[in-house]
Amino acid sequence: DEDFIDTINLCKEVGFAKIHAFPFSLRKGTAAEKLTPVKDAIKTLRMNELLKLDKQLENDYKERFIGRDVEVIVETLHEDYLIGHTSNYLEIYIEGKEDLIGKMIKVTIYKHENDRLYGKIV
Repeated sequence: DEDFIDTINLCKEVGFAKIHAFPFSLRKGTAAEKLTPVKDAIKTLRMNELLKLDKQLENDYKERFIGRDVEVIVETLHEDYLIGHTSNYLEIYIEGKEDLIGKMIKVTIYKHENDRLYGKIV
């Protein structure tokens, strides 16, 4: 329990943009084989807590970019939006023309809604 609380606190302190986590599964012949097993119900509760924290941290991270100008490589067109990524892997939805696909453009991030960041071409 103490190790898990330390993990949660460390994640909060660092402020990760994304947490990639999965329940532990025993592998024969490893040092972890000697650890005291954790009940499946506790694993599930801990995973749910980590996933909730992941969503919170991801949203906090995205919010920090509102109002910032960023470079985006435009990759595709979907639902009337160009979609591209910044150098730090933020996915940005941009109003623009299909001829921008494959190009690097500068956008101002102006909105975070429904897990999406929206940008306007500068």
